[in-house]
Amino acid sequence: MNLKKFLWLNTIPIYFITCRSTRPEIKLGGYSFEFQGKNYNIEGVTPDNVEGYNIITRREGDTLVFRAIDKEQDGTIDELSVGNMTMDQVQLIYQTGIDEGEKKGFIKKRALSREYRTSIGGDRFILTTHILALGDTYNKLSYYEIMQGREVEMIDLEADGIVDRINKGNKDLGYYQKIYRNIIDRGLKYGNLQQINGKYIVVK
Repeated sequence: MNLKKFLWLNTIPIYFITCRSTRPEIKLGGYSFEFQGKNYNIEGVTPDNVEGYNIITRREGDTLVFRAIDKEQDGTIDELSVGNMTMDQVQLIYQTGIDEGEKKGFIKKRALSREYRTSIGGDRFILTTHILALGDTYNKLSYYEIMQGREVEMIDLEADGIVDRINKGNKDLGYYQKIYRNIIDRGLKYGNLQQINGKYIVVK
């Protein structure tokens, strides 16, 4: 099972300190690239205690004509906020910028930081918590059904212990909910998860 690698920009870091007692460090980076004769800019914001985000933009003079956001730094555009094109076109531009950034050493990759792995009856489960700087906290449970030879992926959009969406799998929501609840209970029992403000969070 392939896990996504999160991308953050590695150009000259700038550090900001907030007023919060945790004093998180925020890394900023950015670079420009050309696509079909037009110049684009990718900027990354990566706090140390949550998953950061990347923004790709294009300007004509002082006017912002294109802006899209990769909310998880996972290489996939989540939102087009300025501009008029399809998400496939936006993704192509962004991927071109990522490829160029990797070649020039502007981008580093980091693995998921909140990941809980366990096995039941030969099936290997991976539960990840995503705490976004730009968006809500959510959980994703992925596993491979050995007997069925099939990948399963489910999403708990609010990390509240309730499955909201099945990305991969051919059974009903209730079936996968029982599996998800079982993994949560195992994680809580062995200290791999904590319930914080009503959310089930994988411990680093």
